[in-house]
Amino acid sequence: MAKFCNKCGTPLVDGKCPNCESEVKEEKIKDSEDKKSVSTEENILTEYFEILKGMFTKPVQTIKKYATEKNLALGIGSIVICSILFGVLIHVLLSNIFSSVGLDLSVISSMIEMLNTQLATTGISLPVIGSTGVKMAIMFALASVIMAGLIYLMHVVIFKKKLDFKKIITMIGVIEVSFSAFLLVATIASFIHYVLGIIITIFAIGFFLVQFHQGILAIALTNRTQTIYTIALCVGIAIIAFILAFVTVAVCIIVALITGISQNLDSLVQSSWGSMGL
Repeated sequence: MAKFCNKCGTPLVDGKCPNCESEVKEEKIKDSEDKKSVSTEENILTEYFEILKGMFTKPVQTIKKYATEKNLALGIGSIVICSILFGVLIHVLLSNIFSSVGLDLSVISSMIEMLNTQLATTGISLPVIGSTGVKMAIMFALASVIMAGLIYLMHVVIFKKKLDFKKIITMIGVIEVSFSAFLLVATIASFIHYVLGIIITIFAIGFFLVQFHQGILAIALTNRTQTIYTIALCVGIAIIAFILAFVTVAVCIIVALITGISQNLDSLVQSSWGSMGL
């Protein structure tokens, strides 16, 4: 006499229900995958902070240890975090620069709108700078990708050396972990005074360039001369990106000061005319 499963009524095979056994196996597989996913996320977070510590204590060893293909997710995540923090820093700097003279960033947007109106007849338009932070974040992310592309181009295409693109991305991400920490400190310092934020940022850029040089040396498969060419190109891209960011900040400082002085003069003139009863 055939026996049936007490749960679903399916005939038993060798004393076991094929349907229920299948469900149990699927649940075990799902639980295993969930645990693995949580474990992976915890490992990435732990490694991120280990890298942060290592980049200040043993940078070369840390780069060699973590700049591998298997840490690609960590590298990409680090680049995204660093890009966002860079954009936030620029936005905070500009906001505090303008607030120091009693203005806000809307002044820049208004000026550009006025210029766009005047230039509309020539077919020229200027980008609205209200989202400067977002633009700087995108620029930084693009600069990181371009640098990775240049390293790959120099190694694989020009010098015919084997080098995985994933390893390059991870290396850049590892280096940007410490730079992210500096950007966060600079952002906080900017609330005290924007000059302090700029000073810390300049120091952070120097630190980044030194570690970027060490990172290329750590993964390089080229000879000394070839490596120097690669470093020169990539560091050049990084410097251009930082210069563009600081030019933006410098221009906004000038505009803020001129606008603030102009408004103060207008107020002084109006008060003088008012005191004379005119």
